Amino acid sequence: MVRPLCLALLLGPGLAAAQARLVVEVGGKRAGYATISQKRMPDGSKTVELRLQIGKMRLTTQSTFASDGSPTRKFHEVLEPELDKKRVLVEFDAAGAIVTDLGGDRSPRKVPLVSTGNRKNLAEFWFLRDQPKRGDRVEAFVFDLNTWTWDLSVTEFLGPATVEVAGKPRKGFELRVEQGGKASRVVVDEAGLPLLIDQGRVVMKRFA
Repeated sequence: MVRPLCLALLLGPGLAAAQARLVVEVGGKRAGYATISQKRMPDGSKTVELRLQIGKMRLTTQSTFASDGSPTRKFHEVLEPELDKKRVLVEFDAAGAIVTDLGGDRSPRKVPLVSTGNRKNLAEFWFLRDQPKRGDRVEAFVFDLNTWTWDLSVTEFLGPATVEVAGKPRKGFELRVEQGGKASRVVVDEAGLPLLIDQGRVVMKRFA
């Protein structure tokens, strides 16, 4: 399954939502489409939504973050004809994560984070509120919705980059995101929306 990334998608001033549409390639072949959107809230928090469709499989992930980059809520839903609907709700408290499987056993499962673990991922607000400099990096523990575990995530701002969009060069800004031992290359445009998400075998490209 494609693993959704918690990306530093960036908005300009104001509270309007921004959105990017991407084509998804798996192993070099077109497999589906994705939509990534972000909205800044009046209290300084933000919401991020990923909608992904590959064949008959549809995935939706919604995340909210406090103004300090801490996660406050995640919702994950997978619809696939050959499988039962998978719906998971994650809420966060001082100890860690509280996971509820909305399609199976509804008894909440607590997944604590060590007291010394930092969950404030300030890279979530790069360009939205904070202006990173080349070489800036953020290390934070991120809750993985696929494995129900806390993984160390490292986000680094590498500087300007150019990628091809609809056959034309587009200037953007490159990030390197490493989580669970896997590194991804992410290039965003001047508004902070993704032009490219390269996870190796899975690649998402802006198509317009």
